[in-house]
Amino acid sequence: MDERDNQIISILQADGKATNRSIGEAINASEETVRRRRDRLLLNGDMRIVCVPSPSMLGYGTQALIGVSVDLAMADAVADQLSEIAEITWVAATTGAFDIFAWVVLQSTAELRQLLAERVGTIDGVQRTEAFVSLENRKERYGLKL
Repeated sequence: MDERDNQIISILQADGKATNRSIGEAINASEETVRRRRDRLLLNGDMRIVCVPSPSMLGYGTQALIGVSVDLAMADAVADQLSEIAEITWVAATTGAFDIFAWVVLQSTAELRQLLAERVGTIDGVQRTEAFVSLENRKERYGLKL
């Protein structure tokens, strides 16, 4: 990737519906150049264009970060099982007080309680969980800002 690819990505981060023509005008390139580069970036997996709905507008009023302490010999298996839970949108193996963090989006705190007790807490290898409920998201950005 070069600076022109970075410019294309940056524009698409601000507006995923930007046309090849408008991008070309912004970076002083032809529409064909932008189309070719955009297609290559997508094909190589260097970028993705996705739709990210607003959870609260869809009735999902509870978002939380779940810290998970695990038997380290089973950390990969636990992370894989957490990744299979539809309500969990992000899973990361970490250092520090917790071995894994997971971000969850649910309709209510009652659903969070049920998820922790019946699905996360019952995974073999999970020793302890702690949920940090989001009161307000002040910043949401996806991917790396170029």
